[in-house]
Amino acid sequence: MGLPEWRRELYQNLKDLVLVLESLDTHHAQLRASLYQQRIRCGHPNCHCAQGPGHLRWCLSFESSRGRHTRSLSDVEVREWAPGAEAYRRYRQLRAQAARLFRRILGLVDRIQKALAHAPRPPRRR
Repeated sequence: MGLPEWRRELYQNLKDLVLVLESLDTHHAQLRASLYQQRIRCGHPNCHCAQGPGHLRWCLSFESSRGRHTRSLSDVEVREWAPGAEAYRRYRQLRAQAARLFRRILGLVDRIQKALAHAPRPPRRR
């Protein structure tokens, strides 16, 4: 692979980076937390969860100044908190994608710069 291919790849990665940055949602509230479902056993000896897979419940996991916390949520709370948690999850995915593109772009710029530094120079005119 040479300079023309590297330049093409560089421009394509720059276009991809612009698309990723444009799709970052910076206008809506983000909840810095994870929302997930977990199976629990209630502890009642005659309940089906004692032998089965357990009860399904929604949990919100978040970090505060006192450490990591997990809280069980009702269905109403899930509907309230889910959009913010989803916005944050989407933001983290796009941020990781942007970081990968930045690293690729820097690598290509370095390769192009090295190739140009070692390129033969045209003879001087007298």
